[in-house]
Amino acid sequence: MKNIHWKKHFLGSTYELYSENIPIGTLKDKFFSQSSYGEINGTKVEFRTKGFLRQETLIIDPEKETVIGRITYNGWMTKGRIELRGNNFDWRFNNAWNTRWSVSNTEKRNINYRCKTTRGNIEVGIDDDILALSGLYIHNYNSQITATALIVVFIPVWIAALN
Repeated sequence: MKNIHWKKHFLGSTYELYSENIPIGTLKDKFFSQSSYGEINGTKVEFRTKGFLRQETLIIDPEKETVIGRITYNGWMTKGRIELRGNNFDWRFNNAWNTRWSVSNTEKRNINYRCKTTRGNIEVGIDDDILALSGLYIHNYNSQITATALIVVFIPVWIAALN
């Protein structure tokens, strides 16, 4: 089992990944952007999301500009499916607070994630760095969708309260 630790600043957009306190990669995005870029152990990947109501994310090898996988989401963004190099994996939250989630397939090879606000841990039981990074990307993307929804709901409430 391999352990990866990550950290990011509270309002930051970059996850820094470490293994045994040695930097091994990053996951960077721009808030409200449709693309994120990651690197882990020297392998680069781009996550490019498209669609509005039925969103999907393409996993792209940026050096070859080829699609190596895709991520699809359920309507409530609580589950997802990662298709990577011909294999299917399920992504889901494991607790009500959305601080634990996992990626697994039918062979029960799991990647388990835990997080607090600005740091977390990934327990990798499968030798696939891009898959591990994809699970972190989904959580980050879900957090952005949640923040956007809160802004859309509460701005009118705040404006009405101020008038």
